[in-house]
Amino acid sequence: MSVESCGFVGSWAQEPGAARIVTLGRGATLRTFTRPGVFGVLYGQLIAGDAELVEAIDELLDRHRADHLVNLPGCCSVALIADTTVTLLADPVGQFPLYLSEKGATLWFGSDAADIAARVGTHSIPFRSPPR
Repeated sequence: MSVESCGFVGSWAQEPGAARIVTLGRGATLRTFTRPGVFGVLYGQLIAGDAELVEAIDELLDRHRADHLVNLPGCCSVALIADTTVTLLADPVGQFPLYLSEKGATLWFGSDAADIAARVGTHSIPFRSPPR
């Protein structure tokens, strides 16, 4: 029996062009988007419509402000993957956690702790946003 992931896992190494998503499951809790130079994953349950979500994502990308996104109805964690950077925002209540683990010069991140642990051969730790 095979179980398909409904989460995502990515990796980032300290060299240009080394950020990428390696596992992207399917499910109601995953939404993806693209903007010039950025691939994004929203992991959670947002009740917001597409127009409101696009506005919040643009505010995050253009002005580096997450206020609008974190105040949308629902809850989610966000991963923004560019060529040389990764930005992670964990949902403020911990319902949709993100996990981090390192192996060598590579940082593994995502919503699927078992997948990350299998890739690095160790336990993953939860990533939490700093308190407001």
